[in-house]
Amino acid sequence: MQEKFNYMLRKTLQIWKWQETIDEVIDYCKKYNVDEVMWKIDAEDFTHGLPSIEFIKSYREPLNYAKRLSKLNGIKFSINPWVTVGHDDRGIDLTSVHPKMLFLVDYTGVESTACACPLSEEWRRWLQEAYTFYASFNPNILWVEDDLRVFLHPPIRIGCFCEHHLAEFEKIIGHKISREELVEKILEEGEPHPYRKLWLDLCGNIMIDVVSGLEDAVHEVNPTVRLGLMCSNPINHAIEGRKWDKLVHGLSGGLTPVARPSLGSYNEYLPVDLIECMDIGRMTIACLPEGTMICPEVENVTFTLFSKSVKYTRLQIGLCALLGAENVTLNLYDHVGTPIAQDPEYIYMLDEVKPYLNGILSLEENKVRELGVNILHDPEGPYYTQMKENQEYKELNPDTLGFSIPLQACGIPVTFKDSSIKAITGQFFRGKAHEEIVDLLSQGLLLDITAAMTLQEMGYGDYLGIQANKVFSKNFRPLAAESYHNVKFDGEKDNYISILTLTPEELYGEVTAFKETEVLSHVVGADREELLPFITAYENTLGGRVVIYALDLSKGMSRGLKSCFLNWKRMKQFGEIVSWLGKKEKMYQVIEGAYQYTIARRYETYDYIGIANLMTDDMKQMKIKIYNLEESEIIKSIKIATVRGYEECSFERKEQTIIIQQKLMSKEFIALQIHYH
Repeated sequence: MQEKFNYMLRKTLQIWKWQETIDEVIDYCKKYNVDEVMWKIDAEDFTHGLPSIEFIKSYREPLNYAKRLSKLNGIKFSINPWVTVGHDDRGIDLTSVHPKMLFLVDYTGVESTACACPLSEEWRRWLQEAYTFYASFNPNILWVEDDLRVFLHPPIRIGCFCEHHLAEFEKIIGHKISREELVEKILEEGEPHPYRKLWLDLCGNIMIDVVSGLEDAVHEVNPTVRLGLMCSNPINHAIEGRKWDKLVHGLSGGLTPVARPSLGSYNEYLPVDLIECMDIGRMTIACLPEGTMICPEVENVTFTLFSKSVKYTRLQIGLCALLGAENVTLNLYDHVGTPIAQDPEYIYMLDEVKPYLNGILSLEENKVRELGVNILHDPEGPYYTQMKENQEYKELNPDTLGFSIPLQACGIPVTFKDSSIKAITGQFFRGKAHEEIVDLLSQGLLLDITAAMTLQEMGYGDYLGIQANKVFSKNFRPLAAESYHNVKFDGEKDNYISILTLTPEELYGEVTAFKETEVLSHVVGADREELLPFITAYENTLGGRVVIYALDLSKGMSRGLKSCFLNWKRMKQFGEIVSWLGKKEKMYQVIEGAYQYTIARRYETYDYIGIANLMTDDMKQMKIKIYNLEESEIIKSIKIATVRGYEECSFERKEQTIIIQQKLMSKEFIALQIHYH
């Protein structure tokens, strides 16, 4: 079977013990089937921040040795400089090392002493000289770290508001402006001030100019080296006006774009947190241009089994394969020179699991499309978000992940690509033209109260099935529970869901349902009296179907909300809702066990289902419900991934449910193909 899965091990090259480090790493990689090493330069604990060019060039002999030894052993050689702008100050003052360099200024006026301003000509010269030096070694990929951004550079929160950025902005608007005045205009309450768009465009274009200059310099020295972009959370990148297509193509210079989406989860997280981290990676992939080589990040800070178990690390790598990624970057070992031999369990695991990863990826057809509920994220969210009084800068970008965690925790796949069902929260619709909104309203929409109120305010309330009156905190009304009673959606009498652990910050919507609207559930009082509609379903005059939860999910879910919102009744409820919204579209849901992370794709002759058990409990069998499956439709076969590829397995069909009598152990993953006649 063809080897498809590529391990890219990130390892810091300590300048004081480089030869023994290289010898050990290459020896382990050769023995345990690791394909590539990304050598990290001057990283983390012993970093010099933005080191002098003289210091960078002291790596000439170590890099030549690593390149030579890699080639002799059939291992790909890449370079991962640890800084571009700089990660954070850490008490470092580089004003004497780089006296002509400009440094970041926060929107509050705080100044950095170690993180460079992207407009600094001295910094650009330094960056280009450093990268042309690295490019001269002809690495497989030369990486640009995720510090190529203007946010999260402690003590800088969001920059850069230095005098040079202000001067560039003044050229656009034609008059002087202070930092305080500009920030006030950007965060102005209500309809966005025109300056906000101008500022975001300026910031985004400056970064495009930076990477274009870097690409020119690198490819003048080495026209064939690929520059890879490491990414942070795209929700944060939106606040700096990132223009994904232009930035990625500007960096790649006509070669295949390469990117490393962050998967977070640097320690061993709870299932809900792991789902959220996967969302960040998948959202990033959706922002990247088609054809980008995707190399997701698995990182175990601060390293060793004290941070993350081998089994959890294996699960994260497996999730990358289930997504269809053929590469993964692995940051498994510390930056202070500790030998792999002290903690070799990770690399043993890589060798053991690789045949199975190759089996999962042995798909013989081209993907048609992803299946699931489309979680909509707009990278231009900050352009149109309407701010409230005294909101902070970080609130510019609306969080659109509100439905993602509960859907996936209940075994329903989501996608960040287009599908017939969309889940939307917050102010997403403000950035859309009338034609786009009408098109969305003619499909299947799952909305929270904030999305519904946004549409109503924009004049589209007639298509929603409710009148949204206001939002209020739980503590202002005596609310007891949710009554899920509508039998058309598999509800029943005296069927209650707790809302006990909702915090005062959680906001309900007070709504009035139209006569034709189906009310799926109500919020009830202590005597079980119906107080307010909670979930409504409505088929509008455009032929679209709209389900609204009268709950504010625009900023995600608090820990309390996650703990009370998710349960077996919610799993059943979500399944029925998604089935109704999808009309005749086949939809899948894993209904055995909680937190069965599910990925679904359609191929020409089969549907692909990837399942990962995020629980600490084993799943005794696999049970998948297929909604909108015709009774006459025949499932020809089900194949399961093995180390030899996909092989037929036995299954039982009970109406719309298929059952495979095979355990899925805790933190394990499988892939299936469902073939229909």
